[in-house]
Amino acid sequence: MSDLLLGIDIGTSACKAGIVDFAGREVAIAREPTPWRVVPTGAELSTDDFEPAIQRAVAAVLRQVPVGRVIGIGITSMAEAGVLVDGHGRQVAPIMAWYDTEAAELTERLPDFSRTTGLPPTRLCSLAKYAWLVGNEQTAHAGRRWFSLAEWLAWRLSGEPVAEASLASRTGWLDVATGEVWRDALDAVGAPGGLTPTLLPAGTVAGMVRPDRVAGDDLHRLAGAVVTVAGHDHIVSVVGAGMTDGRAVLDSCGTAEAFVLATGLPLDRDRVARAVARGVTVGVHVLPDRRAWLGALRSGAMLRRVLQLLGSSPESIRLAPVRSTTPDPVFFDGDDPAAVRVRDGADPGASWRAAVDHVTTLGFSVLDAVHATAGSDPRSIVGCGGWLRDPTARAAKQRAFGPRFAVSPVREAGTRGAALLSGSAAGIYPSIRDMPPPTQDAEARGRVEGPA
Repeated sequence: MSDLLLGIDIGTSACKAGIVDFAGREVAIAREPTPWRVVPTGAELSTDDFEPAIQRAVAAVLRQVPVGRVIGIGITSMAEAGVLVDGHGRQVAPIMAWYDTEAAELTERLPDFSRTTGLPPTRLCSLAKYAWLVGNEQTAHAGRRWFSLAEWLAWRLSGEPVAEASLASRTGWLDVATGEVWRDALDAVGAPGGLTPTLLPAGTVAGMVRPDRVAGDDLHRLAGAVVTVAGHDHIVSVVGAGMTDGRAVLDSCGTAEAFVLATGLPLDRDRVARAVARGVTVGVHVLPDRRAWLGALRSGAMLRRVLQLLGSSPESIRLAPVRSTTPDPVFFDGDDPAAVRVRDGADPGASWRAAVDHVTTLGFSVLDAVHATAGSDPRSIVGCGGWLRDPTARAAKQRAFGPRFAVSPVREAGTRGAALLSGSAAGIYPSIRDMPPPTQDAEARGRVEGPA
């Protein structure tokens, strides 16, 4: 086996690791559950818990490919959630899940927030989480630097503190038009200077793996590899799915479903404000000189909730005999997973189809808002993510979006995209557009270890 690339994806449900060869083929994949601690407002995480989970996933994927040198490591992660550390690099506050609602209000402090950042002034962004932590966690006052999860892991591996632009554009302290830190936002919450490290584009060298950071029989193979922060997981999946020309919409179907569309610069701030008002965010893309228009909903979380209530899985539902059922077997309130209800005695098959149809209809509305606010009508829609492995979900997408919709052959677009971006950092690919496209048999090639 020749030299290899490693992609790490720190996601809401799982920490995933994938090995990719220089031809872009997915060689092996492993995953570990993301070890959240559930709290009344959402969930929290500690680096003491999630770092070992990542190490286990990486060790598992390396064992599947015992020969070959890892020359590049790309790391992608969910956004908004972040690690606050003190001057010695020690975590000083809980990592709040991106969906956690325990955060400070921003509306009155920053009236130009949305048109500057491309985000709504809600409790979800990193700025609101930081402000709440400093106001409510005594140890948070010692915080001197904020890392996204991908940035923190890159720093742990290489010792070099950097921030990546697409992740930074989800924090609430980046000016989305200029791509520079918006100091007024940080001043509004009393943040110290240097809270965010130096900003780098995705696919830029963030350092080299230090041998003392990868001890162990399996992990020692990472020593000396180039490290890059690949960026925001949904946007990195654009690269992993092979959509490097920026002309198609990505439908990334994970715990949160995101529709991502790329547009060029310059950026009209009034259009940005109108997009945010319609539920669409605007951020920095991993594609050079592009901005990402992103509409999201919690499709995966709602579908998981339906399966929990049914006490079943999509596979067992498909195998079960179909029974008659009453109308409206599943009840929803928007895209809130906690509000999902299944009618007593409802047929599992009918309930699953109703749930899939509901989230698909919501997704169609989100996609329409992305198209309308970005002022662009892309030629195609490419779907990826775990929920599209279910035939019922794929069929519902095809009915809703028509012949423009296709499912990517890539099994894990996030890890593949992160790995390819590490290849860019290592000098294997001169530019993102020189990266190899996915192959039709990519899913068959990639072995998987760990829970689905």
